[in-house]
Amino acid sequence: MYYNKGFVKKFPLDGREFTIGRNADCELLLDDDLFSRRHIRAVPEGDRLIIEDLNSTNGTYIEGQKVSKAHVELNGSFAVGTVRFFLKEGELDEFAPAKELIPIFNELAKDIPREINRQETRYIRDIYREILKMLLSEGLAKGDWGWFLRQLSFHLENLSEIGDLALVKKDHKLISMQFSVFKTSDASGLVAEVVADFERHIKTNVMVKHFAGRDRCCYTYLLSLAGSVGALLYLPLPGREVESDRIIGFISQLSKEIELLSTMGVASHRQPSAPKIPEKNTGVDIVASSDVMKNLICQAKKIAVSDIFVLIHGESGTGKELFARLIHEQSARRTGQFVALNCAAIPENLLEAELFGSEKGAYTGAFTRKHGKLELASGGTLVLDEIGDMPLAVQTKLLRALQEHEFYRLGGNEPIRVDLRIIALTHRDLKHLISEKLFRNDLYYRLVHHIINLPPLRERPEDIASLINHFTHKFCAKIARPIGGFSVQAHQVLMRFAWPGNVRQLENEVKRVVNLADEGEVVGLDLLSEEILDNCMPGSSVCEKKNSVPVGLDDDILAVMASCNWCKSRAARQLGITYQGLHKKIKRLGLDAMIREKRTGGAS
Repeated sequence: MYYNKGFVKKFPLDGREFTIGRNADCELLLDDDLFSRRHIRAVPEGDRLIIEDLNSTNGTYIEGQKVSKAHVELNGSFAVGTVRFFLKEGELDEFAPAKELIPIFNELAKDIPREINRQETRYIRDIYREILKMLLSEGLAKGDWGWFLRQLSFHLENLSEIGDLALVKKDHKLISMQFSVFKTSDASGLVAEVVADFERHIKTNVMVKHFAGRDRCCYTYLLSLAGSVGALLYLPLPGREVESDRIIGFISQLSKEIELLSTMGVASHRQPSAPKIPEKNTGVDIVASSDVMKNLICQAKKIAVSDIFVLIHGESGTGKELFARLIHEQSARRTGQFVALNCAAIPENLLEAELFGSEKGAYTGAFTRKHGKLELASGGTLVLDEIGDMPLAVQTKLLRALQEHEFYRLGGNEPIRVDLRIIALTHRDLKHLISEKLFRNDLYYRLVHHIINLPPLRERPEDIASLINHFTHKFCAKIARPIGGFSVQAHQVLMRFAWPGNVRQLENEVKRVVNLADEGEVVGLDLLSEEILDNCMPGSSVCEKKNSVPVGLDDDILAVMASCNWCKSRAARQLGITYQGLHKKIKRLGLDAMIREKRTGGAS
């Protein structure tokens, strides 16, 4: 199967050698200037394909690397220019696109240039069409569901006209959240309201629900996701009860593209979502859907090009060092070192040596010359974390070094000239520390040319869904064990929690549940930490008291167990999880005694 000019086409392999190129005698004829007359020789060998480049002009590539001869494994791919070839197993009609998908390919095929250079440099007239083309092409090439959802999240977060979006999937009685981008604070509740009436909403392919008394509506697109029923839910931004045709067309085509990638096996949970091809975005990646964070990111990039000193203020865990790295990577100093020093973590008697360095014999234990952080960061960026905890004596010496652009190592006689840019980080109010005589006023104005105030996560709930997506796929890829998403109830609890530890706490929670969950398991309320269940928003219908059984999970398991005559192995197969996974879930929910009693007929 191969993808070319927006179309997916198939070429059956019968075990015989064949050639690919522009010559009429090639078994796979492609009339494209990118191909040489005889470009590739291919030989099927069991479940793989041996390809050999026949000294072509434009070459043959696997995972971005030019190859002369290579093996392509089942579900693998290779490329010539913009044409991608995929080795798939199945009958010809198995990969045939449904009739309703033909308009997608027709739409994506518009205005695609033939030459690679033109494709890379052309003016993008329709960003929505470009995103659809990129997602389909790369999604087919990687065969990685996690990568696809990460890319989808990244692009949708940065499209200001696109509203809230969620992809849900139903397996048996359990509805899980596969993906979401929520830009408004009430999106989670509205999606839960739609999901609660899921059966009615999936009776038609596309349904529009208007919420009584609110200026919001929801478009529901019915999907088939790898054999399960799913739906793409789209909520236009507030005030748009009727969305524009352009955006609805984009969402509609996106839903069909998701369905296509699912049928191609991209959404299979059998393969880990660790990407083999390096991501295009190799810089600092700050996940943000809220307008306030997007504005701060733009602000950081603007000031990065200058050499002004920056103070980044925010609670612990809000991402202050990540912003400092962003400023460094976007500046002309990015070729220099990024040096960080935590002023609160080092005792006062050692902080001076860490900052300025020392000569051999300067103090007891100084056996060699030590280069200080100021010297190491010259020409690069020095980050002073928790600057408010720096002792006054060290503040005085730092002020002089900044004024003179030079300093002396401890025990040294030679001045060291430095070219510095300092980014200071703190969670404390430096103005208050100045009034308390704990921070020097003159040092403050030396260090603070511009201030970036990072809001806590509780003040930007729109970012929570995107962060859940990001951390879930990050840790699933790290342990090579994908999960089946989050139940709608669990996702709603995470959305409503106040997160006193901010992004760091959310990251740790997602890391914990990903490591606790079995492969393909949907994360329910039973896997969330007690702190989150005990302290989520009061009055929420999804928040249960301590030690209570999560809503719905016990009923689902008991109903399936009863239908399987209380046989765990049969019930596990019906629920789509492993026997061990079902056993652990039953134990977590405290249902083991009840099930044992049912299985033995009440006999003691």
